[in-house]
Amino acid sequence: MTSRDGAADAPADSGALREALGSVLPDFMVPSAFVTLDALPLTPDGKVDRGALPAPEPDAVGLTSRAPATEREKALREVFARVLGRETVGVDDDFVAIGGHSLLAVRPAQRVEARFGVRPGMRELFAAPTVDGVRRLLDGAASTAHDPAEGGCPPGDVPFDGEGVDPERDVTLPPDVLRGPSPLLVTSLGERRPLLTGGSGFLGAFLLRDLLETSQGPVDCLVRVHDEAEGLARLRGALEGYGLWRPGYSDMVRALPGDLAAPGLGLTDRDRTALRRGLGTVFHNGAHVNFAAP
Repeated sequence: MTSRDGAADAPADSGALREALGSVLPDFMVPSAFVTLDALPLTPDGKVDRGALPAPEPDAVGLTSRAPATEREKALREVFARVLGRETVGVDDDFVAIGGHSLLAVRPAQRVEARFGVRPGMRELFAAPTVDGVRRLLDGAASTAHDPAEGGCPPGDVPFDGEGVDPERDVTLPPDVLRGPSPLLVTSLGERRPLLTGGSGFLGAFLLRDLLETSQGPVDCLVRVHDEAEGLARLRGALEGYGLWRPGYSDMVRALPGDLAAPGLGLTDRDRTALRRGLGTVFHNGAHVNFAAP
């Protein structure tokens, strides 16, 4: 932020600025910190030199705000402070106003779930973005929530790969997918074709390239699209993006419009029958990725 028309050098009122911007911008677009500069640093070609911008200092909010009155509020204050990298926060301090944002909000939701057994949704968290607000959400939640004195994970330690995580569950096949005999090696597939899922992603693009080069034959690729032409275009675009596409691949890549999350892989009866008859090794690289999901 730079002054206009030779304004005085008095520090900017960040609260007034947030209030003014909040009247014309959605909450997630209102800056959480402001830095006053005489002028914006520029690169030789006249663009803003982002690397030369000073790091914003957090406002002194939370130092005089209401202190927690219960053990639950104390635990929630630790969660907010740990996520935001602050020494302390106040019970009524707004998560966004003191440095939080929509992407960072996933972390306090995860830590609240780890500590209390109840996970607030993103909409609920932004509707009540304070320690007091989350405390009221927990108070109104099901009785499964537990107090910190009853145990649980520390607010900064979320059991991503600890208790409650079952790797076997992640590789369990749905009831309509039956396990067959051990698949043949790619190099000896003969008329059987490998099946690749997730071929349009970063890792999938390289897997597809390696399969095409190794087998020197067609590869079936399950793609979530409407038709085969759209699927081929998406797969080709992924390989081209990483400099992997070769002209001869067009005749070797067979896109199968489907969906991993749908029954029968979302394939038509005709495509599923054809796939089953010529199925070779399955390279399951597809996944559902949602960082905000529980």
